[in-house]
Amino acid sequence: AYRLYLQARYANSQRSSARQRGAMDLSLAHGEEADRLVKGALELDPELAGAWTLLGNLVRTGATRAYQEQYANFDEFLQAASEYYERALELDPNAIEVLVSEAMVTSRYDWQWQEATDLYQRALEADPESADAHTDYAYHLSKLGRCREALDHARLGPQLDPASPWRRLAVPRVLPCLGRAEEAFEIFVELMQQEGTNGFYMRDMFLLSWVQQDAPGVRRLRELILQVDWPEGDSIQAVRRDHFLTLADRGIEAIEGEPSRMIAFADDLVAEHDARVAAGEDTDLRMDNLWYWSILYAWSGETRKALDLYLRGLDAEVLYIPHTYRFGLYDFPEPMRSDPRYLEPWETRPELVELARLRLEALEAGEMAGILPDGSVVRPSRVP
Repeated sequence: AYRLYLQARYANSQRSSARQRGAMDLSLAHGEEADRLVKGALELDPELAGAWTLLGNLVRTGATRAYQEQYANFDEFLQAASEYYERALELDPNAIEVLVSEAMVTSRYDWQWQEATDLYQRALEADPESADAHTDYAYHLSKLGRCREALDHARLGPQLDPASPWRRLAVPRVLPCLGRAEEAFEIFVELMQQEGTNGFYMRDMFLLSWVQQDAPGVRRLRELILQVDWPEGDSIQAVRRDHFLTLADRGIEAIEGEPSRMIAFADDLVAEHDARVAAGEDTDLRMDNLWYWSILYAWSGETRKALDLYLRGLDAEVLYIPHTYRFGLYDFPEPMRSDPRYLEPWETRPELVELARLRLEALEAGEMAGILPDGSVVRPSRVP
């Protein structure tokens, strides 16, 4: 049973890597293999806690066509997965896979900051060499503004699991929280040279340049996209390539003073998303794109549309890209930050009130780079 479980974990890792590269058919094939293997493990040993956790992860992420057809929206995915997580916790409350998955759900979806911190710490006490625990904890800490500590954990992930593209994402994603966006961008350049079709790399590189209004950075990304050895005859990859080339072109135009086509580009993305939602189709299981598109609008000067999407995202329990949260160095532009509708959820929703307090404390303590309430910018002293 345990051998099948390990094989299922490997297949799930391959699924994640294929998804990042945009190889969606291959990703689903690996997901279906992982699902078959983990269910086989549970038939042999129904008390294997880690296998129940893995099954929950496969359900939560819609890893197979069957799961995508079975559940109508993200709430249904999460509810079904939670039953498997609860089963795993009953069997072994201290199993590392169980603790990490429960901590991730508690942080990302429940917004229970201290409870999630406690779970991650328990996981690392149980297994100090868990790449999953270090990587996920790094993301959690960056939300809280504890970015120096987050960077330490982010660096450990790829050391412990060097083959995983997901681990390699953590360091360049945490660095902007410390005001080190240029360093993060250069790491992404290296990663793209190794795996150029990875959409996460391209999007993160664009956003880093976009929130700094850095046209040369966007041009450099565009050149890298053109240098990628895109597979011939792969329509999904062709769509991905064309999307990011158009995004780069529109971004350069907007930064240089002509934002109309970027706004229209974002309009099309949002309209497509809303049409799919209206048709009852799930869209990437989460609504993270609402935050992403809000960023496109905000730095194009389209504050009203940016704010509408931002609030829609928060209503859907979306918090994405920590260095763009309140008090972050790349928080939304001043016209949006000064709008009472922007401040309202941070001043009334208990989870966001607590998160703002934690982030402001971290900023004042020099643990993150950001913008103080009086508008002054703080950057922590540089550490290696």
